[in-house]
Amino acid sequence: MEFIPVSQAVLRGLKKDNERWLRRLQEKEVVLQEAPDGVELEGPAGEVWAAKQVLSAMNWGFPPQKAFKLFNDTFFIEVLDLKLLVRNEKAIARYKGRVIGMNGKAKRTIEELSGAFLAVSDTDIAILGEFEDLQDAKEAVVRLLEGATHSAVFGFLEKRNREKRLHLR
Repeated sequence: MEFIPVSQAVLRGLKKDNERWLRRLQEKEVVLQEAPDGVELEGPAGEVWAAKQVLSAMNWGFPPQKAFKLFNDTFFIEVLDLKLLVRNEKAIARYKGRVIGMNGKAKRTIEELSGAFLAVSDTDIAILGEFEDLQDAKEAVVRLLEGATHSAVFGFLEKRNREKRLHLR
């Protein structure tokens, strides 16, 4: 059995969406048992790994319906640790503010233009999506953290969308 620490909020979310979650795990032959401060998973290594990714995504703040996408082999998650960039709390808050934007507008725009999902926690920015979408969203976030203007970053994402559409033809 592998222990995965999860927050109380995630445990509540699992209980709320229990039927769907348990059905998904049963399909994957994974057994989940609640433990103090987390859960224990048992089953085939690859499936336990996928369930661990889903739980981690929920820990970073993704709702279950988005986190469950990680059961699909085409979805990935990547986490940017802001503590590696800066040490002081004010700088971290400023970086998070640039990614979130006024009333969440920048975050929503990055999600809409890239197709990936973002979750901003205390010191991390998690990005969940299909590989190419995740890479585009990550590049947009990194550019914002490096000081690029929001309009330049959104322009980059719009250009990437045009390139993707051309490749699909």
